[in-house]
Amino acid sequence: MAEAGKSPIPAIFARADLAAVTWSSTSVIAATLDRSGHVLDVNPAFDQLAVSDPRGTDVVSWASEGQRDSFRAWMHEAPQSWVTRSWSMLPDADLVPRDFRVSMCRPAGDVFVLVGEPLREAGLNLALRDVNDELVDEQRRLNIEGQRLRHDAQHDVLTGVANRRAFDMRLAEATRRAASGTPFALVMIDVDHFKRVNDRYGHPVGDAVLRWLGSTLQAAARQDDLVARFGGEEFVALLAGSRAAGAAAWAERVRVQVAVGPAPVPSGVTISAGVAAWLPGDGVVDGIGRADAALYAAKAAGRDRVVVSAGSSAGRPLHEVVLGR
Repeated sequence: MAEAGKSPIPAIFARADLAAVTWSSTSVIAATLDRSGHVLDVNPAFDQLAVSDPRGTDVVSWASEGQRDSFRAWMHEAPQSWVTRSWSMLPDADLVPRDFRVSMCRPAGDVFVLVGEPLREAGLNLALRDVNDELVDEQRRLNIEGQRLRHDAQHDVLTGVANRRAFDMRLAEATRRAASGTPFALVMIDVDHFKRVNDRYGHPVGDAVLRWLGSTLQAAARQDDLVARFGGEEFVALLAGSRAAGAAAWAERVRVQVAVGPAPVPSGVTISAGVAAWLPGDGVVDGIGRADAALYAAKAAGRDRVVVSAGSSAGRPLHEVVLGR
């Protein structure tokens, strides 16, 4: 009984001499090879698909690059009877291998016979896979580009910390959460005498100072905190879950670190900071206003220090703690 999906070869067909039909075919490739696998001769179909004269070449060189070792091993295992396997070979003008159902035998000890039937459906599948791979690569590129655009939309180009837009969004969220019992504090930070840095060393050095300060602040922040460039030489830190005392201690650590750190200018860099904790009833801008007032109080007191806001009375800001020089 024949195997499922296969028909037995009719006796009359088995006795027919199909060699001439195969060798003259313009669709089925055929070749004879010497014992080492070099091409002795090819039929018109093989000749037409080859980009150069295949005679005298190693037949393995016509297989796709990733299959050549396997093709060579399979070829040398070919017995006197036919063996069949699908291979990709004879690349087209775009160097894309075509898929063939290749049969090979060694009717004489020193000569191989190769016959290959093009797998048009497999070739179509290969083309579709190529198109799909291109689409996957393009989607990956678009995803990376989208991530970059989202990053750029929320980060300051010069310093790499969050930008004002990202800070405003986080501040609004923190204000909503604070009303439900999750406190936060704000630290406004300004580079002391930054104009002098630009005037003395030039704007490229001034940019280097801002980048260095941004990375210093970012390194000091916790995972849930946010450091942003507020504008010019001014930065702001939103410290999640912190109250005034904790935020003041954080600001003082950063102030000292900047004062003694390896600044990009020989004269060194100092900062002033204003701290304000969220208070019940605060809107989005209230804490910023108090932290900003505390920052200006720190500058008025001589710079290189931290001032903590204690709230306000009759519309006038109150400051209770001064840290630093």
